[in-house]
Amino acid sequence: MENYTFLNKISIFAFAILSLISCEPHEDKLELNFETQAIGQVFSIADYCNEDFDSVYILHPYSNTEKTSFKNLKMSNSLRGVCNANVSFDSFSTLLFISNGYVKAYSEIKNTAARFTTREMPNDLNLFPIKQQFILDNERCVHLYDE
Repeated sequence: MENYTFLNKISIFAFAILSLISCEPHEDKLELNFETQAIGQVFSIADYCNEDFDSVYILHPYSNTEKTSFKNLKMSNSLRGVCNANVSFDSFSTLLFISNGYVKAYSEIKNTAARFTTREMPNDLNLFPIKQQFILDNERCVHLYDE
């Protein structure tokens, strides 16, 4: 009986070590509430998150994830898979929050709250400073704010 208990403990310990070794970096999913953003009011993505991020990468629906700018982002394989799947839906955009060159968090923003796909934000313009200013129009489309 003692041998069985000892082998059981070793098996659990080995499993725990292997799990730790094979872990990928983990990105947090942020729930951002753009529904409360007033139309015509200037805002930045930094207004919606309490973290210290350097920049935000916006994946529009049907974005090309084969582009160099996306491929060069450092993130876990699981999040890369989520992003590749998300671009095939037109009901939301995915925001990737970057700190020190690594994607640390992401958020899925429904187009009914804020639509990040406009003429002013073409699919080849994805990376913005976290304090970039935007403005929301009457149709809840997000535009770059230019003073």
